[in-house]
Amino acid sequence: MGMYKVVVFDCETDSLPTKEFGFRYTECTCACALAFEMSTIGASDNTQTLLDSGVSITCWRDVIEPGRRGPFDQLFDAFDAAHLVVGFNCLSFDFPVLKKYYNCRDGAATRYWSHRIKTLDVFCRLRDVLDTWPKLSDLLRENGLGSKLTTGDNAIVMWEAQRRVELEDYCRVDVRKTAELALLPVVIFKHLLIPSSVYGIEGERLKSSRG
Repeated sequence: MGMYKVVVFDCETDSLPTKEFGFRYTECTCACALAFEMSTIGASDNTQTLLDSGVSITCWRDVIEPGRRGPFDQLFDAFDAAHLVVGFNCLSFDFPVLKKYYNCRDGAATRYWSHRIKTLDVFCRLRDVLDTWPKLSDLLRENGLGSKLTTGDNAIVMWEAQRRVELEDYCRVDVRKTAELALLPVVIFKHLLIPSSVYGIEGERLKSSRG
């Protein structure tokens, strides 16, 4: 039985992009991910069991592990191995933030685009269908998935104060909540029922199983 490899990720930054400079001066401070495997056929596992079996990854901008050339190499290696990369607004935010860090590797541009190509951006899929900008916090609340620990603005403050434990906890919870949302068979948004085929991991997994 084959396995379908998924990586859900999120990035925190030291500032927000601007109209004038875009992401030029915005640096990723911390990136967290959860890598897990699903069967390519049959029903998927219980969500919490599935996520508990996953491997957590945390990368810091100012920490390069021995044998690696850049601070986010472990995350990029996980992307390489994945069939599906999942995030929330990651195509417009997280990937542009991370793009500069690909340059420490040969074939950087090809690798960067190969990761974007296999990405499921839950926010992007829902935004395009609903013609509105759904907030992760609103989606979590409406679907009974709890809440975020804080906001992205506070994550910037945490980095400035070097409150790394809090920052990592916040980032990891965002990853976990994004995964829980993306694994729902149906998402409720303003009383609309949206099937997983629109936004979810299960929809992508089933497409893959059909070849």
